[in-house]
Amino acid sequence: MAVATETPFHVLAVDDSLPDRKLIERLLKTSSFQVTTVDSGSKALEFLGLHDEDSSPVSVHADQLESSSLKDIPVVIMSSENIPSRINR
Repeated sequence: MAVATETPFHVLAVDDSLPDRKLIERLLKTSSFQVTTVDSGSKALEFLGLHDEDSSPVSVHADQLESSSLKDIPVVIMSSENIPSRINR
């Protein structure tokens, strides 16, 4: 009898703080997620194939994500900071 195995969700966690990245990674792996961590928005966009040398993370996301197959991927944004202008950006 073959056992059906479900592919775990793959989560890309982005945080500039190494301790926070490690904590997020550990929590997600405990919940059986596959986790990739990077330390910047630029590296996240590179990982997703959306970044080139002439673009910044802020200028890339809107246009490319709308026309990309990535538009159906859920995104969760969290911040430990309490600075609304930075969170909104």
